Amino acid sequence: MDIQDNMKKAVGKLVSLDEPAWARIESCLVPKRLLEGHHIIREGAVARYVGFVGDGCLRSFYYHDGEEYTVNFFLPGDFFGDCQNFIARDPSTITIQAVEPSQLLLIPLDDLNQMEEEFPAVESLGKRITEKHYEHERKRITSFLSDNAEKRYLDLLENKPLLIRRTPQHMVASYLGMSPETLSRVRRHIAQ
Repeated sequence: MDIQDNMKKAVGKLVSLDEPAWARIESCLVPKRLLEGHHIIREGAVARYVGFVGDGCLRSFYYHDGEEYTVNFFLPGDFFGDCQNFIARDPSTITIQAVEPSQLLLIPLDDLNQMEEEFPAVESLGKRITEKHYEHERKRITSFLSDNAEKRYLDLLENKPLLIRRTPQHMVASYLGMSPETLSRVRRHIAQ
């Protein structure tokens, strides 16, 4: 199965698109290979694309007082972008970087906006992706407010085990809101 087929399958889990709508999306897709450490969106830039991860792993993060804070990871089958940037068209507050070599499909935002006017189902797709993004963020905030470090790690292990195997420990720790040393202690405690 190729990356476009994977994207079509992921889209199908969110909305039902007829063939003309899917053909229009396919006509706009821009394949992109991203090497480990390279960026697809940088803080301060205005994003021009929404993307889909066909292979690899991306992470979004921001800087504060010289430290990187991981906001999210995107694995194969995930859509990515800076939703706030898409809505307001303000400069991005996050950076999205490849954790490992990644194969992506990009849709230019101008094309996406035009497709949303032509095909109501494409507009629904954009809304569903945005809703899923905000649902994820809400769950993370609730977890940070109510769960201890061990519970946050166990939830990640249960829900995204692939993420733990594919990303460096310091990035996982940042995502979980703890130091790498705390993450090591949590992992040792769980292993016992």
